[in-house]
Amino acid sequence: MYLIDQQNNTIKSNLQKKSFSELGFKERQNLQKWIGRESKELNKEFFDELIKHKSDIETNFGKPLAWERLDDKKMSRLAYRNKELSIFEREDWDDMLDFFEKEMVLLEKVLGSVLKEVKQEINA
Repeated sequence: MYLIDQQNNTIKSNLQKKSFSELGFKERQNLQKWIGRESKELNKEFFDELIKHKSDIETNFGKPLAWERLDDKKMSRLAYRNKELSIFEREDWDDMLDFFEKEMVLLEKVLGSVLKEVKQEINA
């Protein structure tokens, strides 16, 4: 069951509450994990360390991810795109919510320990 709160621009499920922007609701549907540290240099260093784990992350996630360093931006991101669904097609909305809930939980689980490890490597 989902509750869409248009006033606060959020979606709630029995798992958690997320804003639409956190879920990546855009023209092309994707889950995004932004790397946003204090500075551009730290973000790029974090991304460079994280991408060393690309094979393990994608194997555990079960699907390829888009690895976007975004050299011209402060932040970097990982994305998993679903090109079959559209925010503009109302009949896709339930499937999108299922997609985001299922894949968001899996991506967070897969990235959890790797992100901690990368943070330790950078802070060492």
